[in-house]
Amino acid sequence: MTLRVAAKPALIAWALLFGSVVSGQAAWTPTWKTSTIEINCPGAEARSSLARRAANGDADARDRLGSFHVSTCSGQKDPGEGIRLLEGAALQGSVHAQFMLGVVYRGGHGVTPDFTKALAWSEKGALADSAGAQNDLGLALQLGKGVVKNEANAARMFRLAAQQSLPEAEYNLAAMYDLGAGLTQDYAQARHWYERASNDNEGEADAEYRLGILDEQGLGAAKNPGNAAAWFQKAAEHGSVNAALRLAFTPPEGAPSLRGEQYLFLAGQGLAFGRGVPRDEARGFAYVKEAAEKHYEPAMFTLAIMYDSGRGTPKNEAKALEAYDQLIAVNNGQYMAYNNFAWICVTAQDPKVRNPQKALPYALKAVELSKGRDPAELDTLARVYFMLGDLDKAIDLQKKAIALAPDKENYQKALEEYQAAKNHPRAAK
Repeated sequence: MTLRVAAKPALIAWALLFGSVVSGQAAWTPTWKTSTIEINCPGAEARSSLARRAANGDADARDRLGSFHVSTCSGQKDPGEGIRLLEGAALQGSVHAQFMLGVVYRGGHGVTPDFTKALAWSEKGALADSAGAQNDLGLALQLGKGVVKNEANAARMFRLAAQQSLPEAEYNLAAMYDLGAGLTQDYAQARHWYERASNDNEGEADAEYRLGILDEQGLGAAKNPGNAAAWFQKAAEHGSVNAALRLAFTPPEGAPSLRGEQYLFLAGQGLAFGRGVPRDEARGFAYVKEAAEKHYEPAMFTLAIMYDSGRGTPKNEAKALEAYDQLIAVNNGQYMAYNNFAWICVTAQDPKVRNPQKALPYALKAVELSKGRDPAELDTLARVYFMLGDLDKAIDLQKKAIALAPDKENYQKALEEYQAAKNHPRAAK
């Protein structure tokens, strides 16, 4: 499995408050971007092979295994061992390991953040032409993290990485032209690099949002409300909460016919979970609920989760079940809704809601719709049978779930629980 960790914002800009959205005033601050990390998550067998190769001095194996240990891949990890392996690979000349060490020391992945070490490794990676390291070094120079702030040098680093088509660097370089930071302000060049970032990242929401503002305000080209609306729509579809808020409440002149529930949902989800904006769970819940009432399926699913978790509203497992049932009524192919309904029925805190017998047909339907290929649904059905006292079925299903997801430690623990129950003296009676 390849794990792609999205670039973390170095500065989160909440420039569009609700009042400014309604009035149409468009403030903007760039969201500086660190480099994206892509890791091919190795399974247990692959990790054993990598460990043998790493012990024999294989730089690639040290890099891959070290990256696993400092990643969010599933499985048992040792960040200290990850650092040791990465440093060994980096000293052998592994450019990726040098980049990763810059990331680890900057972000504190299992170690105390150390901007001096982060900078030193990013410099090594940048000199070896690692686009990720060049971008991260540029970011350190732009923000003055571990080094004296130098916008001109930051722009040079961003350009080197952008010329290798790194979307984060393309966005950062565009922002430098946009602000006139380290470069002569040039909105036409900013547009060029924002568009590159959007194309190379299959939709870079922050770049698309800014392109909408540039078209709306006529910066770098004539005003074009239609283009502005199209950029805002793309940005919202790619997760921009600011764009979603704008389209939900004050669609710009020339906007096409828009499905308001989609943007209500995106805005609500952003507020509820603090994605790109300061968290406001109660307001986010209200918008998600409004979108769900319009039968927008993602909002209906999220509403059920919010009731179940008590996010933005008091925890209410009965209402969560009701929300899942309403979603199933709209789309009876939603196997995750069936699965989650069943899971609540066997794990609910509210004794009035806990009902494994009621869970069974939902859990069976979830496995049927997922064709038995999703371990989560098998895990849920195993739990249902366990609660109903059918230990053999529970054990068999749990083994199938583990076969599909061997690194899921909670699946293994569940199997041990079921086997212990079967082997208990009372089970033989």
